[in-house]
Amino acid sequence: MRNQIGTSGRGARRMVLGAAVMATAAICVLASACARSDARTFAPTVSTTPTPAAALGSAASQTVLVPRETSVTGVGAPVQAPLVTPTRVPPLAVVPQSPIGSGSPLEVKVGQLIMAGFSRPFVDDEIGPLIDTYHIGNVVLLSHNIGAPSDIRAMTNLLQERARAANGVGMLIATDQEGGRVIRLDPPFTQFPPAREIGCIGNGDLARESGRITGSEMRSVGINVDLAPDADVVDNPQNTVIGDRSFGTDAAAVVAVLPAYIDGLHAGGAGATAKHFPGHGSTDGDSHDGPVTVEKTRAELEATELPPFRAIAKTSDLVMMANVAYSALDPSGLPGGLSAPIVSVLRDDIGFGGVIITDDLAMGAIQSRWSTAAAAVIALQAGVDIVLAKDAGDIAGIHEAIMQAVADGRLSESRIDGSLARVLAAKQRILAKPAPPLDVIGTEANRAFVEALASAAANAGCGRSR
Repeated sequence: MRNQIGTSGRGARRMVLGAAVMATAAICVLASACARSDARTFAPTVSTTPTPAAALGSAASQTVLVPRETSVTGVGAPVQAPLVTPTRVPPLAVVPQSPIGSGSPLEVKVGQLIMAGFSRPFVDDEIGPLIDTYHIGNVVLLSHNIGAPSDIRAMTNLLQERARAANGVGMLIATDQEGGRVIRLDPPFTQFPPAREIGCIGNGDLARESGRITGSEMRSVGINVDLAPDADVVDNPQNTVIGDRSFGTDAAAVVAVLPAYIDGLHAGGAGATAKHFPGHGSTDGDSHDGPVTVEKTRAELEATELPPFRAIAKTSDLVMMANVAYSALDPSGLPGGLSAPIVSVLRDDIGFGGVIITDDLAMGAIQSRWSTAAAAVIALQAGVDIVLAKDAGDIAGIHEAIMQAVADGRLSESRIDGSLARVLAAKQRILAKPAPPLDVIGTEANRAFVEALASAAANAGCGRSR
């Protein structure tokens, strides 16, 4: 049955709600506090007042801009990992407000609209020159980039220093830390169950604390954006690419916890990325492998796929597009991240004012029809703000293709400036928050909270499935 997980056990869910809240309270006592942020909306504007040079060296002198509420391993027993202490690693500095803007050189502005992957767990002659020469403003860390917490933090410090020297502004440094089978940060980082269990419990406080712990541990090593949470509704039981990565099999179950999880990420100091717009939960195929099309009507999309994105339109820092075609939204068959009509639904209909980012342009749904560089240009023409490419070897070609598209009139510089403003606004909010120390990672209180989650899920009859 399509709605089995989303509808079965709801009575049990209500029965354990009080117990779950009590468990949360107990864990919060262990953790000293369950931080949460106020629910506030944001307008993506960029201040044109430069930060005084004398203030840039002092974290205390920076205005802390607090954000509003706004893709592997399984998880079993709680992780019995030793506590990590910060040794030989300097504290992460507060990154100054951006001094760049619409008047900056075009090559610098274009670099801010690219998120690059790279192949090693340190800053070397692969990623370094991409920052220096092509002014790359954002990076994504995958499993091969990850080492011990102190090594990650040293790497992200160097990335930020290199970016500030080349561009005058720091980086968005992102990874996929969803929980369950899609994670990049292994133990000693706290290991959370898949989102499906959190959605099945249906308790916003537990969802918020899950996000807060995740965000805090990420931010402590200098990773400031989570490419999560998954906002898809999995109403197709044959769908495995998303499966338990989603909070639920109906829109109501997802909406019940999605905003709270994002609020928690913010409280922990990390930016949030709701994905994959307009949805990947109805597909039979996997866009990593090749083209995928969903044939639902607009009314069906409004009932199932779109409500979660409406729920976080004023609070998520980024939204990631699905490399999936939706015939009701764009009959041309373009996948979401390359489709102006689909991007327009998100920007104009739903009213999302933050940063729109593609999914990886090396995925089969894209590569079957376009080169990575050509796809990047089409995505920006469609209204996307950041193009993501996990292979460092593609980055120079992407940058050069965008520069050429501006030169020959296929992209206007004003179009570049519009995306630049949104990216810089996100950096202003996210980078201004100071990082917690490394000793927030894998604490006894965090492991006890995961145990409480498992108990609440068991009491609610929440089984695991792909």
